[in-house]
Amino acid sequence: MIYKSRTNEIISHNFKRSSIIPYFISNNENYYFLAIDSESKNLTDMGGKIENGENFLESAIRELEEESLNIFTQFSPSDFKKSISIYDENNIITFKKIKIDFEEADDMCKNFKKKLKKIKKLDDPPEHLIENDSILYISENELKNVCKGKTSVKMHEKFLELLTCGFKGFPGLVEK
Repeated sequence: MIYKSRTNEIISHNFKRSSIIPYFISNNENYYFLAIDSESKNLTDMGGKIENGENFLESAIRELEEESLNIFTQFSPSDFKKSISIYDENNIITFKKIKIDFEEADDMCKNFKKKLKKIKKLDDPPEHLIENDSILYISENELKNVCKGKTSVKMHEKFLELLTCGFKGFPGLVEK
């Protein structure tokens, strides 16, 4: 079963994995930031395992910062009062609206590539910093088509089902 709720309404739960999908709105269309996984080359969220002592939001913020190479660093748990999350018994995806335009979004993607290039030049780059080859943003329609398998782009299975059910079960998943 898939659930949708305001993030601040979710009471402590023993999720195993959490992530944040930042999104922005332009011309009344939602655009979602995702990543390309270094190993599988699949589209993925920026998230991971919840560590001992963390709640799902603390974990999701940490994972987003790590996997985006600190491109997204402006979040704290109190920023998510109006955010929407979809979740099942083990996983939670939280959507966070950010106020940027296309130029800023493009700059964020380029900055990620520059940072990744520097990290890969290190003698022994930390594995948790090279999990993704790139970050990108795609429109809601493109994301729905990926979820439906209507494109050549593949999505990482760990969150494909949750995201697909979220769009199917909750039209207007996040605000426009």
